Amino acid sequence: MLALSFLKLKEKIISENSLSAYETNRLARKLSVRDKFEAYSHSLNILLNMEGKEDGYYLILIDLNKNTLNAKFFGSDDYSVAIKYYLSEEEHSEKNLGTVVALVSTTSIKNLKEAYPNYFADSTVFLNLLNYVLDQYEYNNPNWFKRFIGGI
Repeated sequence: MLALSFLKLKEKIISENSLSAYETNRLARKLSVRDKFEAYSHSLNILLNMEGKEDGYYLILIDLNKNTLNAKFFGSDDYSVAIKYYLSEEEHSEKNLGTVVALVSTTSIKNLKEAYPNYFADSTVFLNLLNYVLDQYEYNNPNWFKRFIGGI
């Protein structure tokens, strides 16, 4: 499990010369891992809270640039309408980096919760450990501005 790998990394002292800490930091920044992971986790939690609703489809729109999440519900009889909206939003997201679109059926939300009950706990642990690794790296390797302000 990925969270266990990060737990082992947390136990290791992250030095200034640690290539793995450097690469983790570089890739996490390049890929906006924190923002994306938090947005995905948040969106899944919102979907799970909608679980009691009637059967149908949710069009999920995540905009990482604006830090927004929108969900539009379509009844089970409105599948073709939901697909049209989905395709339109998908086309729009291809032109706008930082946007994610998904069309999810309410039955798949229920199945997701049943199939992966520990997903949300594991994702929280993963994000906490990633933040720890990144924070330790930044502490051990302050940028020029932090060095200037802190007199390092």
